[in-house]
Amino acid sequence: MKDAYNKFFDNSIDPATKASMVQDAAKVQGLLTALSAAASGQKSSIQVNTVTFDSATHAKVDFAILLNGTPALPHATGDAVYDSASGHWQVADSTLCQLAQLTPGSDPNVLKAAGCS
Repeated sequence: MKDAYNKFFDNSIDPATKASMVQDAAKVQGLLTALSAAASGQKSSIQVNTVTFDSATHAKVDFAILLNGTPALPHATGDAVYDSASGHWQVADSTLCQLAQLTPGSDPNVLKAAGCS
């Protein structure tokens, strides 16, 4: 589960590859592209602080977002879901929406198309 979060927040990984790491990838592809562009070449990574499993298929994640090694958001929270079809944990689409809404310059149309409210 931590691996999904670590890879998802690595800006060296292209949006198409990240799509396999997020829930409802087809629906949020525009968000993935927009978030990648918003990173503006900054090296982002995360540090998972804690994981709390609610069930065998859902977990709450507390994590820090690092930009160029410096904490930009020390305690972000999100969800992870287990995708039985792929056998892997994924970043929940709700977490992606939450982070996109915090990103300056996020296009409301892209957020709406991804199902973010």
